[in-house]
Amino acid sequence: TAPSISELQGTQRPVARKLEIPGARPSAADKRRFMSDNVSKIRAKPTPPPTAGRGRGKGDAEEDSAEFKKTLKEVLNFVTPQMGKIQRRQFEQNRVRALGGTLESRPHEPYSHVQSMRKQMEAA
Repeated sequence: TAPSISELQGTQRPVARKLEIPGARPSAADKRRFMSDNVSKIRAKPTPPPTAGRGRGKGDAEEDSAEFKKTLKEVLNFVTPQMGKIQRRQFEQNRVRALGGTLESRPHEPYSHVQSMRKQMEAA
């Protein structure tokens, strides 16, 4: 009792609906849900955008963030000079990585030079 091909040719497939929220782009969570292999997640209603709670706030938060940044800068200015050369370089590399940058490649040194540096370090 399946419909014949001639009957099916007259019918059209339903048009896919496109999720459109006026004035808003789909969030990362919506994109993840759409690409999920779980059908119930795909068919679920979109989650409302997050409201206040996380992220940048207005008013008091600006004063707090400025004060926090000032204190952080003071602490870093106090601690950084007391670090050794290697620790300071590692700190800078970690900071660049955290900000999304790429590290500069270290210059190649001849092995004999590295050996002499090690001897000096052991002697000291």
